[in-house]
Amino acid sequence: MMKITTENIYKQEGIQEKINDKAGLSYETIGELKGVEHLDKIGNEYAVLLVRAPGGLNLETVPLP
Repeated sequence: MMKITTENIYKQEGIQEKINDKAGLSYETIGELKGVEHLDKIGNEYAVLLVRAPGGLNLETVPLP
């Protein structure tokens, strides 16, 4: 899971060729959120996640970072 800033997103140019490392907007990896298939915001403080787990899917809520 990555948290991406949208600050100055309108100033970003498109990536036109293969990049071997990183390019574009900066982001923060949220390592404890693995297997997330879908998420949605609940109010201003929480998100609901659909998480792939062994044997199926789990529905979880987490505080927003």
